[in-house]
Amino acid sequence: MATPRYTKAELWERVRSVWRRGSSYFSLVQKRKYVMISLDEARKRCIFEYESGRQKSIPLAELYALYRELYKRGELPRSYLRDPENSLRVVGRKSWHAPGAAMYALFPLLDDTIKVMEGGHLFVEG
Repeated sequence: MATPRYTKAELWERVRSVWRRGSSYFSLVQKRKYVMISLDEARKRCIFEYESGRQKSIPLAELYALYRELYKRGELPRSYLRDPENSLRVVGRKSWHAPGAAMYALFPLLDDTIKVMEGGHLFVEG
């Protein structure tokens, strides 16, 4: 489809902006709440917490790889990275689990051309 709207550095600035505006956001489907509790500037990661209190980090490298894939394809269904071949190719690991849903949920906050269809399916508008 197209090249990503933002560079990796610009996407990190967008993450920082979301952090400054307020650190809570919700999943695309199940409406689970995530709380961004800190940013690791040196390692370029955002750390968030699930409602359960469990913490995970989202590395910028993985976030940007998924962002590029979304722009390349024009859409990403929630199930796309459950395929081990896609997951390995895009983010460098065979299994796709936490923080997958948290990463998907960030995209509409980072780029207003990214929209959500029913079922949490992401697509690039335009």
